Amino acid sequence: ILPANGPILKGLALPTTCALTHAEENGCAQELARLKTAFGNGLRFVQIRDKTLPGPVRREFAEAVVAMAKTHGAITVVNDDPDLAGSIKADGLHLSSRSLRQCTQRPAFEWVGASCHSEEELQHAATLALDYVLLGPVLATPTHPDQPSLGWDAFETMIGLSPLPVFALGGMKPEMQGTARTHGAHGLALMRGWC
Repeated sequence: ILPANGPILKGLALPTTCALTHAEENGCAQELARLKTAFGNGLRFVQIRDKTLPGPVRREFAEAVVAMAKTHGAITVVNDDPDLAGSIKADGLHLSSRSLRQCTQRPAFEWVGASCHSEEELQHAATLALDYVLLGPVLATPTHPDQPSLGWDAFETMIGLSPLPVFALGGMKPEMQGTARTHGAHGLALMRGWC
């Protein structure tokens, strides 16, 4: 296999659903129970978010997620905390759009992705040779109620400029997978609807 084919093959191996944890709202025990069910139903890609949990609580929760994910062959990435991601042996790191803008080289993890909200951020993620991006919000979302949504047409136009796999984020539901794919998405990123 030629080296140039590596990113393409890696992108093809990326699951089409990315679950974002929401233990801040649901509680750690309930979120772990949701994950157990979701892994049993085939979930294979999780972003450990929960940035406002107290440090020790987030670490304990993240360790439990990674341990559970490994038994199911699932990919885990930690949102915006490279030290935590490395110390718990997560598969990778997910950069917030703010961290992405400050990043000058790809972090040293197997999987690295980023949240993007503009064409410039999409281009920067591609320049850094990241593995995937989340783009949104596509639709209105309770997580960012004051942020205007892109809509499907603008989403499709924007991802046409990116060589990376792009997940639709914001107001997504599992039944929108077909719509997202029709508009060029690799898949969906879900906080509330993945289980």
